[in-house]
Parts: sequence; structure tokens; C-alpha cells
Amino acid sequence: MHIEPDTLRKLRERSPMSQDDLSQASGIGKKTIGEIERAKRKPNANTIKCLAKALKVTPQDLGKMWQDFLTKEASSDKPEMLGNRKLAEFVDGDTHVNYMMVEARYGIPRKIQIEMAPLLMALALEKSLVWRQEQLDVIDEASEIIGKAEKNISADYGTHLSFIHSITNIVNGASEEQVSIEKRDFFGRILDGETLEFGYDQDKHNPFADYLQSTVKQVALKDIEFDTLDIGISMNGMPRYEIGSAYLERLTNKDHWARYAITHGLVKISNIPKKLRNKENHSERVKWIADHVSPEKRKEIEDETKSFLKQFSI
Repeated sequence: MHIEPDTLRKLRERSPMSQDDLSQASGIGKKTIGEIERAKRKPNANTIKCLAKALKVTPQDLGKMWQDFLTKEASSDKPEMLGNRKLAEFVDGDTHVNYMMVEARYGIPRKIQIEMAPLLMALALEKSLVWRQEQLDVIDEASEIIGKAEKNISADYGTHLSFIHSITNIVNGASEEQVSIEKRDFFGRILDGETLEFGYDQDKHNPFADYLQSTVKQVALKDIEFDTLDIGISMNGMPRYEIGSAYLERLTNKDHWARYAITHGLVKISNIPKKLRNKENHSERVKWIADHVSPEKRKEIEDETKSFLKQFSI
């Protein structure tokens, strides 16, 4: 029997337990647990049994690769532990990659990302209303100043300063925005009138997406990129985004098949051997990743691509 370090760490975090917690539950020293998780120590049979019992798995489970353990768990008819619920939602390939990137870049396992998602979403939504009100307050203050100047301009729209009378559009638009905020209209579904007239397209933008993009720009996050194309909003109203795209490019050295292997779930970033992940010479790492795309799969994809391009050939 042996322990797969990554499996032990992820099972502990999923419980969730700190190393101290697992030490108390299993009777195995915290230092020993840390060394096993870092692959610095090979545990004996008694240690494996104690850790497995504390984590409510079998000793054999601790010896499995993490992905193999998840596969076994998914196919098990064993009743779920009291209080736990299994979520079954399909996500697109880009979202799958974003989960991997958060785990790789920030060390947050997918289970914790899922558990924290409701809290983080609620905080972001509420903060977006605060942000919108702050922007609106600035607009109202500026409108008031322009309104005072407007009183000194002739009502005749023929003066060279007649453009100032467009303040009416600003006031009307601000009024719509205030109503939207008060009704907690996070996605701008009730905005119309002046807002739509001056270019707001609900299929391409919404206030919540604007807030998220503003936040990313404000803190200058290079690991998060938003899709700025016209199709930047998905069907559910959320902005399309990428996490760690620059990191993925460095990891794959922009190799097509290496990128395909990761983005299509053939390789998990956490399963790439550390000696390859930290290697400055990219060739060995890229080859290891790309080799997970079989020759048969490569030919299938290449044939599909040729067939697709042939439709547009003259």
C-alpha cells in the first residue's frame, strides 16, 4: 500500500480539514502528514490505515490518482454521507478550464470554489449596486453644475452654447438608472428610453458585467481577461471571461495539441509532474502534455478541420 500525495491533500481539503485537524482525527503527526503530502515521506501501513479512517475512505483509495478516485466515487452506489448533496450541472469547456486555472494559480480546489460561489456571487451583485450608485452620484453632481450654467444660456437654441441643453438627456438617463438600482435590477433588464437610445445593447452589455470589468481594470489583474467582442455576454447574461490565459500559454508554449489536451480535459494541470511544471526547457513538458492526445484523435480533428474549411474554398 502507498499514498498518492495529491489525493491525500485533496481529500483532506475536501473534508474540509487542516493538517492540524487531520492530525487530531487520525493520531498521525502534523509534520508527518505534511511530508507525505509533499512526497517527502513514504508512510507505513498503519499510518495509511489511520489516515484513511479519518478521511472516511479505504486505504486503497489513498493510493489512487485523484482523477481515478473521482471516477470510482462517481460510479459508486454507496449512499451519500448525511448532509452532503451532489451537484450535477453541465458547464462549457471554457468554464471547466477556468476552474482548473483557479486551482492552479491560487491553490483553491474545485470543491471549495463551488462551495464559495454563492457567497462570492451575492457579494459581487450587492457591490455592483453600490458601484452603480457611486457612478450615478458623480453624474448627478455634474448635472447640477451644468444645470446652473444652463439657466444663464438663452432658451433660444440658436446660441453657440446650445449644446448645453442636452443635459435633459443626462437627467432622464440618470433617472432611469436610479429606478433600476432601487429595484435591484442587477442586469439592466428594465433600462430603456435614453439608455437604449444612446447605444446600450442588453444583448452585449449589462450593469453587472460592466461592474466586473471595471473591477478587473481597477486592480490591474493580468490573469483575468474579458471577451470584449460583440458576443461578450453569454445566454445567461454573464460576461464571458478567461482566467490564467497567459499562464496557459506559458505552460503549453502555445503548442496546439498541448493546449487541446488541457482545455478538453485530457490533462489536469494539477497532474502535470512538478519537475515538468517548473522546467524552463518547455519541450519536455509540452511533449508530455501533447502526448495525451492520441494519434487517432489528432487525425479525427484534422479531418474535421479540413472538411470544415473545404466548405469555404472557392
